[in-house]
Amino acid sequence: MTEKSFIFMENSETYNVPLLPIDQKVQERHKDMRKTKWRYVILALVCYLKMCSYYITNNPGSIYQEIVQNFGISNVQFGLLYSVYNLPNIVISLLIGLLIDRIGIRVSTIIFTIGNLVGQIIFTYATFIQNYQIALIGRFLLGSCTESSSLCFIIILNIWFEGKELGFAFAVLITVAKGGISLTNFITPQIYVITQSLPACLAGGIIICTVASALSFLFSNIDSKNEKNLKRNEEIDRLQRNEQHVLAEETHSWISSTLFKQLGIKFWMFALVNFLTYFTQAPFQQNQSQFLRSRFSFEIVEAGQIQGILALVMTVFCPITGLISDRVNERIGALALANFLYMVSQTFMGLMPDCYKCSLIILPLSIYEVSMGIFISNVWAALNEIIPKRILGFSVGFINSAQNIALAFGPLAIGRVLDGSRDLKTGFKIVNFILLGINTITFFILFIWLIKQIKARRSSQ
Repeated sequence: MTEKSFIFMENSETYNVPLLPIDQKVQERHKDMRKTKWRYVILALVCYLKMCSYYITNNPGSIYQEIVQNFGISNVQFGLLYSVYNLPNIVISLLIGLLIDRIGIRVSTIIFTIGNLVGQIIFTYATFIQNYQIALIGRFLLGSCTESSSLCFIIILNIWFEGKELGFAFAVLITVAKGGISLTNFITPQIYVITQSLPACLAGGIIICTVASALSFLFSNIDSKNEKNLKRNEEIDRLQRNEQHVLAEETHSWISSTLFKQLGIKFWMFALVNFLTYFTQAPFQQNQSQFLRSRFSFEIVEAGQIQGILALVMTVFCPITGLISDRVNERIGALALANFLYMVSQTFMGLMPDCYKCSLIILPLSIYEVSMGIFISNVWAALNEIIPKRILGFSVGFINSAQNIALAFGPLAIGRVLDGSRDLKTGFKIVNFILLGINTITFFILFIWLIKQIKARRSSQ
């Protein structure tokens, strides 16, 4: 028998080891796990990791007044807990896609997930010693890691799902992630009522982040196995064609004038749409508990229960909107619809009179949740339609940066309006109409874009 030669995976993200002897490789072929039920296992893992991010992100919002009293801070300073969470991502998101290309999606996911755990521990400790500055440090680290991990999740789904499955995958992701908000809104106020302790309220985030850190290693193992399978199949194809195996060098895109030229005007308009929408979206949601308690006299637990119900609304409708979006495949139209529903919701809330524990407020807030589900489940699929696949990592990072600029300054702007109003009831009404104006501008940008898109499609037929 002749001496067997071996093929090495020198560019593999995981191991630099020989795979199989050539004569064995020709006989073995492995399935692409992305085309099997394993992709749903990956979706489940990513959903849990994303849920953890949402849980720890929105922890402070469900105990707004208690956080303010614990640290002795103003509404603007409370908003800074969210702004400092998003500020680092204005710059980091521009580079994180390129960093992921360099160190790999698996290593990135593990690092950022463990970073979430460390950040939550620091923030919890800050409430224990009542040190606002340390709380800002914890939130800063949380922001850096949760948003970076979110980019990983987007890229993972783009790798493991394709075509018209993407909208559904993202809809499921945001549905389960919103479960994190529901969970913290249900549980955190209840824990505070029982324990009268902020550290006890935040300790739940430490527990779920610990589990998430372990699951990030499980994802890495599955993804690594699939990469090896794909590499084996590539070598089988080459050997069957009697082609000489030449290791190809990995290419990485770096920021350059050529890269920016590939983006185009649609990309920049898309970035603007994301900035405006996110300026109105998350900052208002982060103040929902205070909104319900100040304008409609709900108690802390009641406000949390309402927010939990709203998250359940998202749980029901988001997968449905994802499936419809995949079938209709009109992503820009879906984003326009989402902003129109934002307009309806903000108008309803702004015009609704203050009343004692009015259950009617659930209606506009439910519309708000549905519109958020429509937007988030379509935004990344829409990006895929307007940029080349080869610059997906950088494009995702740039759009995420635009979103984080909005998320950084939105809470400060809302806090400024609330502190400058004669009372919180008046302040929240002013906020509703300001956000209505921004959503109206965004809607007309998307509506004009949609009309032009439809005309271009008809003229090409």
